[in-house]
Parts: sequence; structure tokens; C-alpha cells
Amino acid sequence: MDNLILTPSATTPQIGAPGMLFGNIFVPTVKPVDYTSLLLHFDGNTDDDSPKQHTPTLYGTPTFADGKSNGQAINFTASGQYVSYGNSSDFDLANTPWTIELLVYPTTSSSWRGFVVKRDGGSSAAYQLGLNQSDNRPTFYIGGSASIGNTSIPVNTWTHLAYVSDGSTYTKLFINGVLDVTWNTIVSRTISNLLTIGSYSGSEQFYGRIDELRILKGIEKYTANFTPALPPVPKSGLLAHYPLTADAADISGNSRNAAVNGSPVFDTNGASGFSPSNYISLPNNLLQRTSAWTISMKIKVNSASKCTIYYAEGATANSGRNVAFLNQSTNNSGWFVAYQYGADSAKLTFNPGTEYHVLFSWDGSVFRCVVDQVQQFTANYKDYSGAGITEHVLGLSPILYNGQGYGAFDGSIHDVRFYNRELTADEQSTLNMN
Repeated sequence: MDNLILTPSATTPQIGAPGMLFGNIFVPTVKPVDYTSLLLHFDGNTDDDSPKQHTPTLYGTPTFADGKSNGQAINFTASGQYVSYGNSSDFDLANTPWTIELLVYPTTSSSWRGFVVKRDGGSSAAYQLGLNQSDNRPTFYIGGSASIGNTSIPVNTWTHLAYVSDGSTYTKLFINGVLDVTWNTIVSRTISNLLTIGSYSGSEQFYGRIDELRILKGIEKYTANFTPALPPVPKSGLLAHYPLTADAADISGNSRNAAVNGSPVFDTNGASGFSPSNYISLPNNLLQRTSAWTISMKIKVNSASKCTIYYAEGATANSGRNVAFLNQSTNNSGWFVAYQYGADSAKLTFNPGTEYHVLFSWDGSVFRCVVDQVQQFTANYKDYSGAGITEHVLGLSPILYNGQGYGAFDGSIHDVRFYNRELTADEQSTLNMN
């Protein structure tokens, strides 16, 4: 190996400096800074997964429930429940840039509630992040004064919150990635009290779930609107996944490809251009012998159309699973779901040009239809011997077209997924966002 020749210069490596030698060239390496002071995934435990590995102490008996992603979240259901991570300089945010972000799922909208707290008395807080007592607006409490956000967040719904400060002038609140307010105040006090999650040492209890919480010290992570990182879509029980952006292939890995009839159009918006000779045939056994199931799809209606999906598995015992999404009228307020032969839902309205996430599910006894995370109806529904109809089609129902005059779907369909189980509400929400 050539010898490294040291000559006086600004780039001369210092003794002990980290780096690698490539011939006569010394390349210094710099270990990236990790600003993470606390990282809580709450996947069935309260472990700190940051490099700091702060030790948790539980008070009361908080539990765990479904999280925003495929994992779990901590669930505070009673007064006196919280988790402490001790007192550490890692949580001293006075006069330094910082970021605290988390997912919250509040189940109440009354009384002051704290979800990230560093506080030593009624009017002496280094900082307390939480919700106000009247209309669920996020709060930033320092000293003895509370700054309140502009926007209320809903109960029983996941919301991403990010508090960001430059450490000298302001603190910003982002709700689901959108700047809500800039407060001309910062953390300026250093105190020795514990950092607690879920309440202020047992009072001002937060009721609901918290997921994916992190504290970053020394960095202002967000300075403009952003898109919060989306959790991964559920894969457990996935039978087939048809993006429909280039062809009718199943990308789940299960090789349940659909068949293309004629020449429907495939592009980034999904499949479109349906007609009596242009449609997509799905495999005929996707839902057979499943004890529960979910069908998820994204649709955009251009004009009053007739049929987006007709999936019926005939009269064979334990295979009479039927879902049809239809419109027999000439306007977009005539949509309905047929969940078994002769049983239809109330009429639904879809605005032209708007994309909707439509989801059908069955838990073994109850059928549900959800549109954009809002449940439209439920019905008791069990396997039955159907009317002998067997059809598995997107974009058209040849049977209804020939027998009752239903036309083809005028719009686009994409991201169609079949599962062999009923997805949780949080998993449905994830599919809606992705």
C-alpha cells in the first residue's frame, strides 16, 4: 500500500480522526448525528427504541389496541394511567430546536388532557402537549400559560400531530402535515421532573390511543407542509391485489391474475373504457370457503353508470358470497349494493370526478359497506344457496347487461384487493389513505 504523505494543509487528517485510506488519499468519515431522544412504537410494549433506550415505568394499567399501522398502540382507558421515562437531559428542550410528533386517537372531547408532559406544578411546566377542555384543539402549555391550536381534531379517528420549534423564536403545530398555527413562544425552562406519556402524573388524563411517538432534540424536522409517512397496507390474509394501472395482474404473490376481455384502458388512474365487450374477469374462487372477507377498491365515476363489480359465487353450498355495486338509474344518486340475491342497500350518491374508497366486508354474520371510512349500512348475512348466478367481473355485468339492461361502468377502477378476513377499522383507514 502506498504511504500516506502528510503535508501541512487544511485537509491534513488529525491523529485519531475517523476515515479510510485509499492509496495516497485519506477520506474522513463523519458519523451521522442521531437526534432521536425517544422513540415509542408501542407494539405490545412500552420500550424506547431510540439509541438512548430510556427505561419505562408504568402507572395504572394501560392496555394495547390496534395501532395506526399493522402493529399496536398504547391505550389509556382510565384515570391514573400513564408511562414515565424518567428525568434526562435528553428531554430538556429549553432554548434548542426540537420536534415532537405522534399519532393520537382520542376517545373523549372534554377536560384538559396531556399526552406528552414535562411539568413540575400547576403553573410550572417546561412543556405539556395535549388537548383543550372544550373542543379537542391541540395545546402547547409552558410555564402557566396554554397556547391553543386553531383546528379541532376528531374523536375515534387517528390524527398525526407534529410540534416543531426553532428553539429561539417560535413553535409550530402541524396537523396531518398541514401547518395549523405558529406560536411566538418556546420551551425555556429546565426542570427535574419526569417525562410522562398519557397524563400529567395521573391528572389531566388523556383517554384514547397513542402510536409512533418520537422526540427529536436539536433539529427542527418540519419547516413547511408535509405528508406524514403512511403506515404499510395490511398484508395478512391478502388473497389478491389488482392495481389495474398497466394490466390485470395480481401482485400479491398468489398468482391469481384476472383476465382481460376486449380492450379496457389501463393507465395511472386504473382501468377504464368499459363496454359490453371490454371488461375484466376475476378468478372464480377468491371467496370460496372463507369464514370472513373484505373487498377494497378505489373508484371514480364520470357519469351515471351501471356496474363496477359483480362478484357472485353461485348456488353451491358455502360459496354463495355475492357482492354487486350497481346503478340502475340515470343519475349518480342511484347507486346501491346488492349483497345477496334480491337484497339491496339504500341508494348512495357519488359525485362525478371524485375518487372514492369503497369497501365491502363480512365477519361471518354481518355484511358492511364503507365509503371513505364512513359506514353506509350493515345487514345480517350468512352463506345461503343463491340463485345459481356465477359471475366475477369488474366494469360490467354480462348477466345483468343481457337480462336487465345494465350498462358498463363509466369511470375508473383501481387498487382492488381481496382478503380472507374482515379488516379492522384502522386497517381500512390505512387502505383509504394509501
